[in-house]
Amino acid sequence: MQRTACRGLLTLVAVAGLASPLAAQRPVRLEIRPRVGDTLRVRVDQRVEMSGSAKAGDTTRTVTTTMQLTTRCVVESADAGGATVVASTDSVSIASTGEAPAEMERARRALQGRTVRLRLSPNGSAELVDDGGPQPADLRAIFDRMPGTLPPRAVAVGDTWTHRVELPGPADATGGALVATFRLDSLSRGGEIAYVSMRGSLGRSPGARLGDSAARVTMTGVVKGGMTIDRVRGWMTDARTTLTATTVIDPPPGVAGPPMRVRLRMTQWLRTQ
Repeated sequence: MQRTACRGLLTLVAVAGLASPLAAQRPVRLEIRPRVGDTLRVRVDQRVEMSGSAKAGDTTRTVTTTMQLTTRCVVESADAGGATVVASTDSVSIASTGEAPAEMERARRALQGRTVRLRLSPNGSAELVDDGGPQPADLRAIFDRMPGTLPPRAVAVGDTWTHRVELPGPADATGGALVATFRLDSLSRGGEIAYVSMRGSLGRSPGARLGDSAARVTMTGVVKGGMTIDRVRGWMTDARTTLTATTVIDPPPGVAGPPMRVRLRMTQWLRTQ
C-alpha cells in the first residue's frame, strides 16, 4: 500500500513538473495590450555610425551620432482595437561627431519635455493622435507610423512570421523595402514571457532613381535583433536591433567619376521598467 502511494505521489510530481513546459508549447498570442492606468518607463539607446564621402573621390569620413531618451508612458484608455498612451519625454541626450553642438542642442530641446498621445495596436504598430497641439518633426519621426512586428495569429515555439515595410525615401531613393522574419524562440515555464528573434534584409532595387535627378542608387543591408514580450503586462520589455547597410550612388549618365558609397550601422536598445 505504501509503495503504491509512493508511486502515485511520484507520478503526480512528474506530471506537475511537465505541465508548465507542455502548456508553454501551446500556441499563444503575442500582443501589446497594456492595462489602463499602467505607467511604463521606456529607455532607448541608439548609436548611428555613417561613413562615406560628400563627393565622389573625397576622403572617406565617419560620423557617429548617439542618443539616449527616456520616456514615461501612461495608459489612458484601452479597448479591443488597442490602447491610447500618453508619452512624455523625461530626458534626452544627443551627441554627434559630425554636427555642430548648437544643432545637437536644438534637436535635444525639440524632444525634451514633449508630450504626445499615441494609439498602439495589438500588433505593436503606433501612430500619433492628432490632438491639435504642436508636434515637432523630430518627435514625429520617432513615434509616428511605427510598423507592427507581432503576428496576427497565435504562434507556438518555433513558428515564424514575416513583415514587409516599404522604405519611404524622403530625399533620396525610391523603390525599397525592409523584409524581416521573426521567430518565437522560447517561452518561460508558465508562458508569461516570450522571446523572439528577428533577421531580415533591406534594399532598393538596382537602378532606383535618386530623387528627381538622373543618378541611380542601389542599397543592400541586413537587420537582426530580438525582443522580449511580457504577456502578463502586455508590453515589450526589451528590444535590440542592429542594422547595417551600404548605399551606392552612381553618377548620372554622361557624368564621369566613381560611384559614391555610404555605409550605415545603427544599433538600438529599448528597455521598459
